[in-house]
Amino acid sequence: MSDLTDNISPREAFAAAMAARMLAKVEQFNLEVCALPIPAEPTIMDEQRLEWANTAMQEELTEFNGACEAGDVLEAADALIDLVYFALGRLIEMGVPATAVMDEVQRANMDKERGELSKRPG
Repeated sequence: MSDLTDNISPREAFAAAMAARMLAKVEQFNLEVCALPIPAEPTIMDEQRLEWANTAMQEELTEFNGACEAGDVLEAADALIDLVYFALGRLIEMGVPATAVMDEVQRANMDKERGELSKRPG
């Protein structure tokens, strides 16, 4: 095994593989279907793309909320996956190294104590 997988559980390895698979699929979509360039350095989207991204992600949140209110778990799951797809797509479009950023967010989150979830209601 490589050093990257020596200290993780099978569950963590599965999650890492799924995240890599999702990133690869979204990158393929961005390149092949949308023909979006991927910048060499992290870059903020222009105002037009930002407005589009905000609208698209808000639509998915609205769909998620509607599905939850209707008790439709499949539609709720579809909306969440679409939201993740849009979010990952924007990271790729911005040239952000998503895996490194995710690792840092995870580290910061795991440093929190139970009940210390700032930005979240208790």
